[in-house]
Amino acid sequence: MALTTELISSAQVIAQVIPNASFDQSLLDQRILKTQRQYVRPLISEDFYEELQTQVAGGSLTPANETLLENYIQPMLAHYILYEALPSIRNNVTSSGVMDAQSDFAIPSTRSDFAALRNQILSDAEVWRGEVLLFIKDEQEADSSAYPLFTNKDKNTYNKYGIIPY
Repeated sequence: MALTTELISSAQVIAQVIPNASFDQSLLDQRILKTQRQYVRPLISEDFYEELQTQVAGGSLTPANETLLENYIQPMLAHYILYEALPSIRNNVTSSGVMDAQSDFAIPSTRSDFAALRNQILSDAEVWRGEVLLFIKDEQEADSSAYPLFTNKDKNTYNKYGIIPY
């Protein structure tokens, strides 16, 4: 089943990871579903992912799922969304080609500064990813019936790809 309910809004992403309150939400909107499908669905399993989407869409989150979503999954997802959106935030694709997005009063970051920022955001997302898994594990140890649809085949909680040069 391909549900299309967003687990986080662009306003929530901005509130959690972007210090500029006047940031253009539309730069994030198109990334939310793609990013949650790429990072959340394989992390928590297809069945559990669908349960969360169904509960969010129906406004019927269980207290346990609400805690997991708001305190762990959304912070992780916010970082992954910004990580995925940064290249298109930095550059605009136009009919004239790819242009650097610049303001009249701003100095664009260097390629190495941009790469360092993007790597830090990915690192923060990976830390939150580990926290999601640790929270679920702790809850299941305390109550074996907690999160029955959760299955995780990938136990790695680190960046498998190393430094990403730009």
